[in-house]
Amino acid sequence: MVNLPRWAGIIVSKRGNSWLVSDTDDPRAALRGAALISCDGEDVEELARKNLGGFRVDWNVGAQQVQGAPWLLVNEGNPFVARPAACLFEHDGQRQTVKLNWMRIKRDSLLPRLQTAIGAGAAGYGVRRVGGGYWIALQSLMNSQTGNVVAAVEEQKAALRDASFVVLDMRGNGGGSSLYGRQIAASLLGSAAVDALLAPESTSACGAQAAWRASEGNIRNLDFLLHSDAVSMTPEARKSAEAQLLKMRSARSRGKSFSSEINCPDEPERPPSAVQPPSLLRGRLLLLTDNLCFSSCLAVTDDFLTLGAFHIGQTTDAATHFLEVREEYLPSGYSLFSTLQVVDPRSPYQVGPFEPTLIYNGDIADTRALEAWVVDAAVPASQK
Repeated sequence: MVNLPRWAGIIVSKRGNSWLVSDTDDPRAALRGAALISCDGEDVEELARKNLGGFRVDWNVGAQQVQGAPWLLVNEGNPFVARPAACLFEHDGQRQTVKLNWMRIKRDSLLPRLQTAIGAGAAGYGVRRVGGGYWIALQSLMNSQTGNVVAAVEEQKAALRDASFVVLDMRGNGGGSSLYGRQIAASLLGSAAVDALLAPESTSACGAQAAWRASEGNIRNLDFLLHSDAVSMTPEARKSAEAQLLKMRSARSRGKSFSSEINCPDEPERPPSAVQPPSLLRGRLLLLTDNLCFSSCLAVTDDFLTLGAFHIGQTTDAATHFLEVREEYLPSGYSLFSTLQVVDPRSPYQVGPFEPTLIYNGDIADTRALEAWVVDAAVPASQK
């Protein structure tokens, strides 16, 4: 692959129903901000539905359309995709047709630019004051920084409960363990209020954990993650993973396909509590997501909406009850194959997408502007 000193490619982003040029170098820099209308006479929406929706994303999920859009004018060598020869753009009321001269670029150089074009945010980690309220930044649910945020919320829960509002910022959160979200909720609202509204963690007849496919590949992958520094695990997560590895090995030795039962009997419906314990949070609880919210982030979103949070930001991604992506290089070494290792029979087949009550139309990666919008617009809207 050639490492080019300058790159003249065109990256597009999807904003609502518009396809806009968000990144390019000379000599095409003048195209930035232009709308992509069509390619080879085919409407851009149909082209994207066929090329991206057929191979890269689920076109029925709006967040995945946004995530996949920057790949529209990237040639991955897919033999089933005919790459266009020319595209029609519109800029400042003028239309022009641009011939596409395909060129090679290193993936390491391209991926950061594609990621930026998606237009998602990065919450970071920590608890801080914003206006008259507090901001909890939680970009992941799977590393040591996550545990630090949970601990900080618990330590400052008295101040958080008395604040006029609290924002849980989950921009860029691709998942991990939803238990962290529940712990934060308990610190904010009180365990009694949370437990009365959310199902207990281990009420399922199938047990508290999902069922892992007991294949050699999955066993080898989990063993690698446990005995390497590839992933940072909390002590609780490590203990759970070690127990799951033993179950998988035991199931495989007995000729079983899964580490635990997957045919779960229907659970009896929980009777409503006679008295709902009051929330200890005096102010308004707001949940902020972007289009990258996936996996356990979706579970946390579902939980916080059940607890009465006011949802703001961007519409989330969606997932099924198949979990835990594992990737392996193909024999060629040029690309990866992805598979899912786990099924959670307790969950509905599809979770999400969740659409905010109040959508943010600005640059969701701009934290300073986003904070101002939350104070000036979102908090007042949440109190109506």
